[in-house]
Amino acid sequence: MTGAPSETSRSTGPEPSDADVITAARRNPERFADLFDRHYAQIHRYVDRRLGADAADDIAAETFLIAFRRRAAFDTAHASARPWLYGIATRLISRHRRDELRRYRAMARMHTADAVESHESSVTSAVAAASLGLSPALAGLQRARPMGAFSDFSAVVSIGVEPVRSQGERPATGRPPLTGGTRCPSRPPPPFPRSR
Repeated sequence: MTGAPSETSRSTGPEPSDADVITAARRNPERFADLFDRHYAQIHRYVDRRLGADAADDIAAETFLIAFRRRAAFDTAHASARPWLYGIATRLISRHRRDELRRYRAMARMHTADAVESHESSVTSAVAAASLGLSPALAGLQRARPMGAFSDFSAVVSIGVEPVRSQGERPATGRPPLTGGTRCPSRPPPPFPRSR
């Protein structure tokens, strides 16, 4: 029969151990793909059982990226790299859980409206920021507050309540709009600090 040789006829002997593959990968990095092909499915299942399918792809891929970068440190006295790979994956799972816990705690400290912002809200914030000359974060803060509650917003941007209410326009007093600080509108601005 003519055609491609079968998988069994290609192999010339026993399959090389993981240590042999890693040793060869130190000289020829493409050989590391053999190790990936052997163990990726097992590492992926391991991570999937602990974190779920959403995180499993990323953590399993990062496991092999770290292993590839640290392939020179692998102890070739061990024939199998599986325990080494499981150790890397376990540390990444622990780090993922710590990061997730930190993220959840931070979200719990935030106001509910601030914790989850839709794409539409973020676009609205960016447009509002551009029209007011503010950063998107400050525009989002102004939009999130009720119309009468300007004191929080004015404290964040360090200006008085009046400029926030009137978008920077002062009553017809002949004075320019306030540009910073929390000074009283009836007092003149303080002189510039003198350098010493």
